[in-house]
Amino acid sequence: MRTDDKVAQGFGVGRMTVQRFIRLTELIPPILQMVDDGKIALTPAVELSFLKKGEQGQPLIFCFRLVNAAWSLQ
Repeated sequence: MRTDDKVAQGFGVGRMTVQRFIRLTELIPPILQMVDDGKIALTPAVELSFLKKGEQGQPLIFCFRLVNAAWSLQ
């Protein structure tokens, strides 16, 4: 049995969930904190983790600018 299978079984989750949580270790600390705070869900965080560390914050900055622009239009 693979290690991720053993961990998944021990926590009552699927192997892919364990792999996603392990993938989060590739995030820069501010984004990881946002995941911990519930501001970013697991799946988008995993997708961000595939970006180079220097690029990880750029999509979030873009999104926050869009949100702020939308709020200022109201």
